[in-house]
Amino acid sequence: MFFIVLVFFSLGILYYVENNYVLYGQASQRAWDLQQERNNQRFMMGEAYVLPAKGGYKTLFFVRNEGGAPIDIVNAYLYNQSDASVSRYAVNLFLNPGQSEWVNLTKYNASFPGVLNGNYNVSLWTSLGVGASTIVVATAAGIAASSPEGNVYPVAGSL
Repeated sequence: MFFIVLVFFSLGILYYVENNYVLYGQASQRAWDLQQERNNQRFMMGEAYVLPAKGGYKTLFFVRNEGGAPIDIVNAYLYNQSDASVSRYAVNLFLNPGQSEWVNLTKYNASFPGVLNGNYNVSLWTSLGVGASTIVVATAAGIAASSPEGNVYPVAGSL
């Protein structure tokens, strides 16, 4: 009787260990797949412009998907270098590979500033945590210069 109990107890432990090993393998594979998807997402932010529009101004940024996978841009961050403030804005922009678009951030989010005045870093981020940013030097009369910085990859755990 003791031997039968020992066999069933051992089989239960073996099943538990094997099941956890399978779950670990599935989690590792999913993490690898997500990293590959993240590596395939490449996009750039180009020039920035502020143009007069009916009832105010519109702030435009050129965005191009340079990767081999579609991207879904979900967030825009605006870092004001003069007072070190950061603002997050919700964006809903889907770009297929090779597609480019002028993004009017004031259209996607009415609270985005109509006129940028000062030095700013504007970053757009995808749903998988890949970003691209540009530095904007602006005056009240319009954008004086913009300088694309390319893709930005966050430190693990910072999202």
